[in-house]
Amino acid sequence: MSGFLDARDIRREFQIGDRTLPVLRGIDLSVEPGDVVAIVGPSGAGKSTFLHILGLLDKPTSGSVLFKGTPYSDLSDGERARMRNSTFSFVFQFYHLLPELSALENAIMPIMIQSSILKWPMVRGDARRRAKSLLDRMGMGSRLHHVPGALSGGERQRVAIARALMTNPEVVFCDEPTGNLDTVTSQEIQDLLWSLAEERRTCFVMVTHEPSLARRAHRVVRMVDGLIVDGEAQQAIAQATAPPPAPGPADSPAGNPV
Repeated sequence: MSGFLDARDIRREFQIGDRTLPVLRGIDLSVEPGDVVAIVGPSGAGKSTFLHILGLLDKPTSGSVLFKGTPYSDLSDGERARMRNSTFSFVFQFYHLLPELSALENAIMPIMIQSSILKWPMVRGDARRRAKSLLDRMGMGSRLHHVPGALSGGERQRVAIARALMTNPEVVFCDEPTGNLDTVTSQEIQDLLWSLAEERRTCFVMVTHEPSLARRAHRVVRMVDGLIVDGEAQQAIAQATAPPPAPGPADSPAGNPV
């Protein structure tokens, strides 16, 4: 029986010349509405590749992903595109804002893409009000008409998050969503994301290296070498975020006999 979002035995290989590089080696994951799932692990573990497959940005070499019981493999290219623009949404570490548009216009862009030329004049006013409300909630009310080049990195990320939430998505896929934010802003964004998960039952699947974000997640999934490693959440967080151990006396030059 399938649930809300199910990944089953996901494998992803890349062909580099004559060599086959396995990146995902058989991953199973199931998430439900309102879940906040943190995916942690070292660089190169396959976290972003897995996130892209879940979000219909890439296709697995084998295995299947189902959303509400419908396999991704049954979707046409048009259906995949519509899901990416309405049902799913994305927040990346690098903001991908359009440089010539203001913060408000960038946030509105998903609604513009959804709308036909005839429909846009009818929904434009509501879209602007919704975008202003989201940006104001993120402390961007006084920066609505600034282009990305006039915004700080943290401000750009807040615009990107507002843009991701404009379509009221059922699932938001985040790749280091607070990676470019200061501590205070990161905490504010986390509070906002968690309130959305509770109020709207929005599901968030996040790749992160940030301990505070992982600690707040409902579930922590640790990936190593293209596999999900079992373990308790706190252990996964500690392993994923712990600094390298300091050298002991036996490892230091002073401790080695000449």
